[in-house]
Amino acid sequence: MKKTPLLTLLSAFFSVLSLALTLYTYAVSDGGGVIPAVASVAALIAGGIIWADIKKYSGTAQFSLALFSSIPLGLSLDNFLSGPPLLTLSLFLANLSYQFRFLLKRYFSESNHRWIDPLLFFTACGIYIFRNLSGFSTWSTWIFPALAIIPNAIFLYSDYSFLRVLLPYFRKKEGIREGDPAPLFQLPDQDGTIVKLEDFAGKRNILMVFIRGDWCPSCQIKLRTYQRHSDKFREKNILLLAISPDSAETSRDMVSRLGLEFKVLHDEGQKTAIRYGMQIPSSILGEKFHPGMTIPASILIDRKGIVRYASRSDRIGEYLDPASILPVVESLN
Repeated sequence: MKKTPLLTLLSAFFSVLSLALTLYTYAVSDGGGVIPAVASVAALIAGGIIWADIKKYSGTAQFSLALFSSIPLGLSLDNFLSGPPLLTLSLFLANLSYQFRFLLKRYFSESNHRWIDPLLFFTACGIYIFRNLSGFSTWSTWIFPALAIIPNAIFLYSDYSFLRVLLPYFRKKEGIREGDPAPLFQLPDQDGTIVKLEDFAGKRNILMVFIRGDWCPSCQIKLRTYQRHSDKFREKNILLLAISPDSAETSRDMVSRLGLEFKVLHDEGQKTAIRYGMQIPSSILGEKFHPGMTIPASILIDRKGIVRYASRSDRIGEYLDPASILPVVESLN
């Protein structure tokens, strides 16, 4: 059994502490005094420190804690003895506006149904403002929620700005398609062993998973998901190969940390991603991203070296449900 990361445990501790302080306050008084402020600070700490583990582990525990840390914060501010917990609802919706794509990765890519994100966020902001203008409010009911809401606004704006540039580019771009012969490659894995696509001709079906790198939470979620289905893939003679621009050392650490049982190949200069049409050039992103950025994608190649599935380039980060490709593989076998 894997150990729970320290920061995840600390985040859970501060969330429970915040909730316990809030419940104690309302059990012995009317919700006033210093203790609610301490509870609010504890909840903010819980929500803040979990982000370090989200970047590193990107597990369900981390995203769930990031989402539900909003509840102790809201309850510490709402006087729910005299009215509905509107700040709690507001903070939960604000966190959900950014978190739901990670928690529901199986159903959402990074680019489809983008209207949901701002709808959740602006609904949260509306409830937050309404609550403070229509009822009893203090500096804490304005400041503490804002400290939790503003980061979500920054994340959402960053994502929106990124996709606003990328989606028009990819809608015009011709990437690899089903029925195309898969471009050959030979890349070193995390241990330095060279892996050649041609070595699997006539022997194995290949599921290639392009990722941006170890820093990408949604990519880590995809890798974890495929790992959970690795037995099913092996049963169907599918070899999983992840392709990353990261160094072998970085990939080695990620394989160990995430508990992956498949190889992560080092795509130096993103040359393989370019050949497969799964790269955004620095001419689009800016020179600080030189030579560009790999797009999260999944590509299924049969034993004859023919592409049988390729993620849609206009649905960045599209999740390939293992259940959806197993029937395809059955037909190939």
